[in-house]
Amino acid sequence: MEILGDLGRSIVPYDPTKPDLESGTAGQLRVVSYSVYADTRCDTAEVGHTSIKNWKVRSQRLLNEIFSYNADVVLLQDADHFRDFWQPRFAERGYDAIFKQRTETKARHTEGVIIAYNRDNLQLFKTEFVELNDA
Repeated sequence: MEILGDLGRSIVPYDPTKPDLESGTAGQLRVVSYSVYADTRCDTAEVGHTSIKNWKVRSQRLLNEIFSYNADVVLLQDADHFRDFWQPRFAERGYDAIFKQRTETKARHTEGVIIAYNRDNLQLFKTEFVELNDA
């Protein structure tokens, strides 16, 4: 097991090309789930840490950490800047991505969730958005 730097997060190594002899499967799926804290929310008084308010600095730190996991699937919550930032960055790294904006029930929201997947390993066949407020 590998520990990533000062982050204290553990990584369990795997090789998707080598079958697991006990289960007969062809490997595992590596999934990373991350709350990125939408940039549009960083202007509010509730954010006390000053470095988090600088999107240019914070976005590069997020990219470095998220891509360090070499995940098959990346799930980002509370994300904005999909078209102008996340989608092009994922595409550069070999991922396709979809975005679902948060439901606007009480106030205007630009943030939402992003699901990105490594296009070499996975393929999207169908997209169907579910409004959890209506479920």
